[in-house]
Amino acid sequence: MIIDNLKRNIVRKAQEKHLKIGSLERMANMGNGALRQVFYGNSKNPGLLFVKKIADILDCSIDELVADGTKDAEISTKSLVNIRKQDLPIHSSLLTEICRISSKYIIDNSYKATLDEFFDLVKDVYIFSINKGYSKANSELIAWTFDKHFNKELF
Repeated sequence: MIIDNLKRNIVRKAQEKHLKIGSLERMANMGNGALRQVFYGNSKNPGLLFVKKIADILDCSIDELVADGTKDAEISTKSLVNIRKQDLPIHSSLLTEICRISSKYIIDNSYKATLDEFFDLVKDVYIFSINKGYSKANSELIAWTFDKHFNKELF
């Protein structure tokens, strides 16, 4: 779902700026075909730096690139930072489910996480989930979050 939003929004923003995918790749100093790999489904988890480069060129935020198009889904980075500074409500069932799925995911993928890394990533997923109004953990979001963190060289 997130990757589909990313592809759709990149195309829309690029068209608004009259840019082609190849032009975006060159402007971002990416390898030839790096962005196309996302569109062809060969790269299902582009990293944050990858997405940030594209967002900068398209003069938009990362949030705008991954948003699903509904007004409620658009969460600005500024609001996310403000929420992180506040006391977060504890939705124990959501938090427990995120921790359970995240633990299984790092084991299944043989990721070596420190306790701080694990809880920082869980917190990122939890905050995003709260902002989106999710009542259940989103395993795709968890996978994307952990993969982009542990596979930085691939993104």
